[in-house]
Amino acid sequence: MSNFDTITPATGGIPGTAPQIIAATTDDNLAAITASGYVSDLVTLGMLRVRDVLFINYDVDGTPALAMFEVTSTGGGSLVTFGGGEFLLAANNLSDVASAATSRTNLGLAIGTDVQAYNANLAALAGLTGAADKLPYFTGAGAMALADLSAYGRSLIADADALSALTTLGLKRGDSDTWGGGGTSFAFTCAGIVATDVVLVSLIASANNVAVTKCVAGAGTITVDFTADPGAGTIVNFLGIPTV
Repeated sequence: MSNFDTITPATGGIPGTAPQIIAATTDDNLAAITASGYVSDLVTLGMLRVRDVLFINYDVDGTPALAMFEVTSTGGGSLVTFGGGEFLLAANNLSDVASAATSRTNLGLAIGTDVQAYNANLAALAGLTGAADKLPYFTGAGAMALADLSAYGRSLIADADALSALTTLGLKRGDSDTWGGGGTSFAFTCAGIVATDVVLVSLIASANNVAVTKCVAGAGTITVDFTADPGAGTIVNFLGIPTV
């Protein structure tokens, strides 16, 4: 129950149901003042109403303090620090909002709308398996998902396709071909090679001990000359590097 030493209306002649502003003093501390039902006796007597505002100088026999409170209906009549979760205080950095979800909606940042930064939706995109390979995702008209990227675009974010990405960029082309021998020159097939490429050839296997003397790029081929017939099972690897 209330334990005021003094309680005085700071406004007079309150019409209708307008809240009163009251000044008061008490020896009680903050915990006692904000206990449920602290002013239920004064509410019952009609001296206070819900939403009335009190300026209280409290705990005057200990450590004096002054604070503003409002009357609530809890416990038949209680006092809470003015604002009571209904007002945003700068010192709380918005942590005192009643609903974070409602606040995001009011700010135009609701999850699932045009502004999107929600981990669960990112995880649901095809091809993404964890936080390390998530991409920004925007919903609404013109939305773009991973599946909308070209095969090359997807290769850029997949380490397993790094060689394919380089090939698509035209930075290098690698291939291998086998020949059964029977001469000293052979046009090996190498998809993507053009006549202006710089080509490198490596002799991987041959029946006879020979060396490469010359290699010339053509349209999808590399003609390789040997010092002699390399024989059956001749295998060469080659690499083409574009000059234009």
